[in-house]
Amino acid sequence: MKNILLNVFAFAALILIPSFNFAQAPELAANTGSSRAVNALQEGIDVYPNPTNGFITVSFNDTCKGTCSDKYVMNVMDITGKLVFSTTLVAIAGLNLYEIDLSKEGKGIYLLKIKNDDIKEQKKIIIL
Repeated sequence: MKNILLNVFAFAALILIPSFNFAQAPELAANTGSSRAVNALQEGIDVYPNPTNGFITVSFNDTCKGTCSDKYVMNVMDITGKLVFSTTLVAIAGLNLYEIDLSKEGKGIYLLKIKNDDIKEQKKIIIL
């Protein structure tokens, strides 16, 4: 019964509050993986500006305190799956900001993927 009520609340939050961030309420998100993974990227990834002319900023809040990997692999692929950007970065606890120059890439849709041992997140990027 508790799961049904949580799912009803989650559905209502999705409809009534479209910007509701489920990562900030992990108890509402069923099957999201380990709580350690939810805590490491507590607020998810933000990419801006999007759409872009090619210069983007990737931001995320790493709350990992030595219990999980602080190394992240960041890849950007075009719509065909071709890798156009890749880097490995070491995140610090707190807000992390990384600027990426994709201005030499053609207009289109790209996929940003960030992952470490516990987390896999992705965002769509549109270059105009």
